[in-house]
Amino acid sequence: MRQLFEKNSHERLKKLHWEKAPEPKGRFCYFLGSPESSSQRFIAPSAVMGLKGRHRLETKQGVVCDCHFFDGNSPEQILNNLRKSVGHIIADADSSGTRELVIYWDLTPETVSVVPIDTLLMTFSETLELSCYAMRRPEAENELIVNLVLPNLLTKEIPPEIVENSLDEGIRRGQSLNYARYLGDLPANSLNPQGFAMLIEERLANVGQVMTLSERELEAQGFGGVIAVGQGSKNRPRLVVFESGPENARNTVVVIGKGITFDTGGYSIKGKQHHNEMKYDMCGAANVVAALEILAPQLPEVRLVGIMPLAENMVSADAQRPGDVYKAHNGKTIEVYNTDAEGRLILADALSYAAQFKPNAIIDLATLTGGTTQIAGNMAGILCTNDDSQLSTIKSACLEADEKFLHLEILEEALEDLKSDVADLTNMHNKWSTGAATMYAAAFLKEFVPSDTLWVHLDIANMAWSGRSTSYIRGRGATSFGARSLVNIVKAICG
Repeated sequence: MRQLFEKNSHERLKKLHWEKAPEPKGRFCYFLGSPESSSQRFIAPSAVMGLKGRHRLETKQGVVCDCHFFDGNSPEQILNNLRKSVGHIIADADSSGTRELVIYWDLTPETVSVVPIDTLLMTFSETLELSCYAMRRPEAENELIVNLVLPNLLTKEIPPEIVENSLDEGIRRGQSLNYARYLGDLPANSLNPQGFAMLIEERLANVGQVMTLSERELEAQGFGGVIAVGQGSKNRPRLVVFESGPENARNTVVVIGKGITFDTGGYSIKGKQHHNEMKYDMCGAANVVAALEILAPQLPEVRLVGIMPLAENMVSADAQRPGDVYKAHNGKTIEVYNTDAEGRLILADALSYAAQFKPNAIIDLATLTGGTTQIAGNMAGILCTNDDSQLSTIKSACLEADEKFLHLEILEEALEDLKSDVADLTNMHNKWSTGAATMYAAAFLKEFVPSDTLWVHLDIANMAWSGRSTSYIRGRGATSFGARSLVNIVKAICG
């Protein structure tokens, strides 16, 4: 793998430097702030630049500033508008060939009264990293240096370590999210289950304990779904388990990520259109890696468990066939109606395995069903849960991350349609062509969730790559969608 793609080859942000200063510096800079705060520092606008709320202004000292005004009535609006502004700045710098830029951010007391300053600074630097992502190895001249100037008016009473730590935390978060995007963008011949497991171990070793179950161990412990999906490939399946925090913690949260490193569909083979994009079917696991790397240092008193089943769904003489029956990890038998409904098979094993940790909550993240596109296009992921009383908390956590999810209720009729004549369950409704694919998949997974455990299911099949580009996640490729929501949901659950 490393012959083609070396680690960190995607990182472009060379340095983020900050300082306190009352006025913008240099002959040109980018201004972040409100129209009210700019009126004290600039003369009248000389030109409208084509973006709403963006003008090119000149200070009384002759510094030309490309101004990005943003505000909002809620923390979510302010943070999301900040993200958009940072994304526009980096896009503009890229288009103009700028390699070192100055951003003058006039943080006002009004803004800080709505959103804490550490959150604002962290979001700024995190978005800066996300905006700078590039999969291909950058040339030296493509590396960016960002100089952040903060006015004395606000920062003089804030200890420098608060600013430093907040910016550093945002950079750390952004690098974790970009690493998930990097993993997603790797071609399948550079990232098989074994190699993926090794990279996960290497990435998470500094924040917790990691172990990988081999194919032999999976067979011995009854992971029938993972084995069935991966048996058609020469690249054998794996299951990675991460743990951090005390075993006797008051809160235990298990997060699960789907890791199909390539999905042909098996004998229920996919159509040729967009088949090359099936390398992204492991984005759930990649995004869980990012979330765990962010969460573990922040929640030392919480027992965090990550479970990432990894397999390659191929066609061969050894591959599972439509009509085959196997036994899942919890002992339930499954009739395989459709080998392209493979993600739910490996997730079912992982959900069952999670029970031994006696969790307060289980959250799974998966590129599970193409039906998400029919429901929400590329505008939002799909959210299902077994506890509607938590819906408001969960959706607020997602919105704060600038990631939208639509709630899909799981109807009782869906489970009835998944009953098999020769096994306990089928992996797809026998009249699956009639629709409701996303609900049927969620209903199937619900059967493997431990009783009396909060379960949140996030289907990101329509959002994990390309999808709807934002100002700060640009171009084609993996988006890390769902990782920030996962971080916020875990924090909300743990209080």
